[in-house]
Amino acid sequence: MRRLVSAAYAFGFRHIIITGYPKVKNAKPALFVANHQSTFMDGILMGITAYKANPYILVRADIFKSKFAKIALDLIRLLPIYRKRDGLSNVSQNDTVFEKCFQVFDQKGVVALFPEGNHAIERSLRPLQKGAARIAIMAEERNDFQLDLSIIPVGLHYENHAERWHDVYIHYGEPFSVLPYKEMYKENPQKAFKELTDQIREGIEKEILDIKWKEEYPLFEQLRQLLKPYAHDLSSNVKSLVHAENDCLEKIRLQLVDNETKLISLKKKVIDFFQQARSVGLTEDFQIVKPNILILIIQLVGLILGFPFWLIAKTINAIPEYIIENKIIKGVKDPTWHISLRVGVSTFLYPIYYGLLWIILSLIFDWIIGGLVVFSLPLFSVIYYEVEYLRKKIKNHYLLFRNKQLLKQEKEIVDELKSLIR
Repeated sequence: MRRLVSAAYAFGFRHIIITGYPKVKNAKPALFVANHQSTFMDGILMGITAYKANPYILVRADIFKSKFAKIALDLIRLLPIYRKRDGLSNVSQNDTVFEKCFQVFDQKGVVALFPEGNHAIERSLRPLQKGAARIAIMAEERNDFQLDLSIIPVGLHYENHAERWHDVYIHYGEPFSVLPYKEMYKENPQKAFKELTDQIREGIEKEILDIKWKEEYPLFEQLRQLLKPYAHDLSSNVKSLVHAENDCLEKIRLQLVDNETKLISLKKKVIDFFQQARSVGLTEDFQIVKPNILILIIQLVGLILGFPFWLIAKTINAIPEYIIENKIIKGVKDPTWHISLRVGVSTFLYPIYYGLLWIILSLIFDWIIGGLVVFSLPLFSVIYYEVEYLRKKIKNHYLLFRNKQLLKQEKEIVDELKSLIR
């Protein structure tokens, strides 16, 4: 089952970038604590990237409402955690879930959870609940603090929360022990829970893009887009692009937080720039930089060569895509659910659809030809997504060639940002 899910999720993202996992893969028992930007997608990504750890993942209980969802989620080791909003009678069921966690730890296993308690699309770490600290300390207490449980911060970052074929990052941070809180817990349990929660927060913050200036969040999201092509060169944090972006944005925040004049001036330039970019049809989820002619030619060749496969996949996958987009996604307003549902439903819908297609082709031709066609379709789907990606990039490059003024504005703003960072 997990292999099926892993294969399906490989078709959901263009790149899955993992950092830090080799250092923590042998840390058992362990508690993964992560930020929560998507819905059940976050848990599944940890499950398939940390497949050797094979973690049990605590997720909000309301996604277990249907019997089908419960069976499917049980198979991939997702466990329900109940909140007060789910009803006090349900919250008491958490004791059973916690006992399951303790048993997993006793068997040198791994549990993952999201201490924010809910998901949100913003790239900022919200206040943490103390549940992770309670579980960790109580697990050690049950074993006279001889369990040697490691807490491992995890950072999740989606380049696009709704659409397929964008990059996703999973960063595993430095593990730390619960043992330093042993004496504090004996004297003052609440203080121990709070201070351990604070350490968990610090660990997660190091592995994510954390926009701390909430009042200027929209501005800093736009600055992130502008800095994306340059962040690696401007930052000393080379762990990943996400770490470099976070480093750059934090340096800019520190320069602007006490300089209102500079903030107002920069904000006006950035707002004007993105308004003009949208007015000419540029999409913000691609880098706005001067196009390279050679790269553009290579992309055009790739687009032309991939078009026949794009057309085949577009035609054959029309039925399942219609079901996913018009019967499921269309009725869901929260965009953080979209990628989870797109990939999650595809995990079960496409094998059924392709199985029926194989039967039909086998009746018309023979089972070998039917099998060859059906087993080639996932590759065609990958080419389809890549052609769509290239088409959008080429469109952006073409629009930038026609709008030299935008490139000039971009350079002026980026030069100003570089001066704030250095």
